[in-house]
Amino acid sequence: MSLYIGNDKIGSLYLGSTKIREAWVGDVKVYGSGDPYNPLNLPPFTFRCKFAQGYTPQSTQHVTWESRTLVDPVENIWDLCFGGSGGWNLFYGNDYLLEIIGGNTSDVWVMSQWFYWCQNLRRISLFDTSKTVNMLNMFVYCHTLEEIPPFDMSSCTNAWNIFRACSSVKSGALESYRRLSTNGLEVTHYDAFLECGINTPTGLAELQQIPQSWGGLAPG
Repeated sequence: MSLYIGNDKIGSLYLGSTKIREAWVGDVKVYGSGDPYNPLNLPPFTFRCKFAQGYTPQSTQHVTWESRTLVDPVENIWDLCFGGSGGWNLFYGNDYLLEIIGGNTSDVWVMSQWFYWCQNLRRISLFDTSKTVNMLNMFVYCHTLEEIPPFDMSSCTNAWNIFRACSSVKSGALESYRRLSTNGLEVTHYDAFLECGINTPTGLAELQQIPQSWGGLAPG
């Protein structure tokens, strides 16, 4: 289980020697679940997101939020329900998005360009991508993203530019490449990891193990 206090992530929460199983803020469950992809027990098609102070998420030409709930006014954290089974451009070009704290995406098939050019998005939690086929441009140009969680890539057939230019990534690119390249499917992967992690020592070390045909620096 995971819990965020501000920007700090902790693994477990205890009261004395007793491990806390659930935590609620009003009617919103913020901690506790048996689902590793959805430890916050969010409803279907919902993300919990942290935004820059003073920003209120609004529906745009790309997405209509079916519901919006302000979970933490101090940290400006919202639960946003996008509805449906996926699509394009969910947070396209949103410079106010800082962090994805959790999500319920177990039935989403298409995540194309969901975080395209979210230049201030630094942290992403693990959410369910086990049924996701299309990840085209999913995180392209997320220049400040620090780590790539171990997403389930078993259904992905389109990873074109998925992590391109995520230049601040410290870890996770190599594991993502391994999952994509061994899922047994024919995966479109042009420039999937081009310049991913290139500005960090550990990220560069991973990029040097990813083949050039995938956007990496290793021969092949």
